[in-house]
Amino acid sequence: MNQNFDVLCYLDKITEDELKNAKYLIEQEINELGNLNNFSYTKGSIQSKIIPYSTEKNSQSNYFNDKYFIDNILCDNNNIQDQISIKKLYNQGLSKIGNTYEHLKIYYDNLELLKEYGEDLWIKYLDILKNNQKYLQIYEKHLSKSIQDININRKNQQIEFATSKLDPLLRELEQIHRENIKLILLLKSIDFK
Repeated sequence: MNQNFDVLCYLDKITEDELKNAKYLIEQEINELGNLNNFSYTKGSIQSKIIPYSTEKNSQSNYFNDKYFIDNILCDNNNIQDQISIKKLYNQGLSKIGNTYEHLKIYYDNLELLKEYGEDLWIKYLDILKNNQKYLQIYEKHLSKSIQDININRKNQQIEFATSKLDPLLRELEQIHRENIKLILLLKSIDFK
């Protein structure tokens, strides 16, 4: 039961409804997995790592922008176009470095969370998928058996109908046809003068 999905990257901004739906689906998945929502809010918990990171991210980006992005670049020559192009390239490079840093930070945090919680969660999720696949295979066999039984019953009913209802009707029709022929012959033999 392999299905391939062609998915484009998400270009539009996420709406409130989509965010609510995503959160609802995630909560449903977590609730289906069992006691995974009973994490303690201690130092090692997921919440203790996510919340500081979200506040830390905002302060880091402001710090990064304030400290490293420059407004005035001194150049050897006084050409304003050169200064603008150098400033633009410098700021673009720093922006790429900042994006790379944020990506690596998120990747690192995800690896830490995976190391702490993810393996068990992933194993449970795979077990659920395997059980669902087995159930669907059994259900598919049951469904094909039911379809086969329905077809056999339908064929038997058609044969039974043909033997019980149609055969007597055909015999009666043949008898009426014979009597009709006899009447026609009798009418021809009678001379109406």
